[in-house]
Amino acid sequence: MTISDLALAEMLAEAAGQAIRPWFRRPFLVETKEDFSPVTAADKEAEAAIRRLLAQYRPDDGVIGEEYGDDRPDAERVWVLDPIDGTRAFVAGRPLFGTLIGLLEQGKPVLGIIDQCIIRDRWMAAPGQHTTLNGARVHVRHCTDLAQARIGTTSPQAFDGLKLAGRKPWRVSANLAVVDHNGPTTARSAGIEDPIARLQVETLDANAREYGLTYFDINDRRQGIVHVIGPEQGATLPGM
Repeated sequence: MTISDLALAEMLAEAAGQAIRPWFRRPFLVETKEDFSPVTAADKEAEAAIRRLLAQYRPDDGVIGEEYGDDRPDAERVWVLDPIDGTRAFVAGRPLFGTLIGLLEQGKPVLGIIDQCIIRDRWMAAPGQHTTLNGARVHVRHCTDLAQARIGTTSPQAFDGLKLAGRKPWRVSANLAVVDHNGPTTARSAGIEDPIARLQVETLDANAREYGLTYFDINDRRQGIVHVIGPEQGATLPGM
């Protein structure tokens, strides 16, 4: 039996989702890896499920995985896997994480999937084919000027990029910074217990002050998940 790479990639995403969903908002152990990032049984089971299918349908391909390391990473074709991108959101019971699946041929990307198994959104892309969201064609918003563009980032390193380039944020008045997932949902006055999350928020505090950005800090009543409060505040369109 032969199966196309796109069809197989969708099978991999389905298998990962089937492994993840039973753990969502259920009790489980959270371990800390050497890089201080969290990992759960759901991460491991999802990647194991993907690897089993690859061993069945693409035994000659290599695999680079987040949880189980590399298997023939120098192969002509290599699958790149992150079973749960956004494990902290998963741990917190927030459905904004995703399974990332990519395929490289001779080191060049030829296929990519972002699958959000709880909210049932699946983005797919491949060279020569239209990018799709749940099977429907999608494209970037048409705009003729950078001032009309919108971009979202959860990376504090974005500020370092500005500093290295000697630039300032474009249209400061159009920027909105929020603590997002790093804020505890209870007892905010006690501060943030996780040291990595606390450092991220402290860095965001400093950058927002330095660049004069509108900023909802951890104690601001308007603070929340960026995908929710962005549209509430008129900063983004729903779904962005």
